[in-house]
Amino acid sequence: IAISRSGYYIYVNRKYLEIFGYKNLNELKGKRVIEQVAPQSREELIQRILDRKKGLPVPNAYVVLCQRKNGKQFPVFNYVTTVNLNDGPANIAFATDITEQKNTEKKLQDYSQQLKNYGAHLQTIREEERIYISRELHDNLGQSLTALKIELFRAIKIFSEIYKNRPPEKM
Repeated sequence: IAISRSGYYIYVNRKYLEIFGYKNLNELKGKRVIEQVAPQSREELIQRILDRKKGLPVPNAYVVLCQRKNGKQFPVFNYVTTVNLNDGPANIAFATDITEQKNTEKKLQDYSQQLKNYGAHLQTIREEERIYISRELHDNLGQSLTALKIELFRAIKIFSEIYKNRPPEKM
């Protein structure tokens, strides 16, 4: 949990410090919240803040790329809302490190793609096997029919010669 006013931290809890790699509140107190956001995500977040100040509808929940004290970037699910404290309005943010969730999603996408690839490969193998079997059947059947045709012509020739010299039978 982090509480900020005018874009500056006024309070963070221990878990927030841990997520961002800080030891105590003094390291963050007085710092701009935007400094914890990865440079490539800052413009989008600034626009969100400006829209909120203008009273435009802005989603309270969003995912943003942040960076730890050591500069390492990581995804955060943020839920931000404005609260009225004794000394005036402030923003309260509930930040959750979703690195593990994003890694799991990536693994699932990779496994899904792998399964699609296996399925496509299996289909290719099936088609190749069907073609192979049909060729084998065609070739074997063709050879057998050709051999049968040759034998049939030889038998006709033999029977023709045998019956050629015999007188026709009377009925």
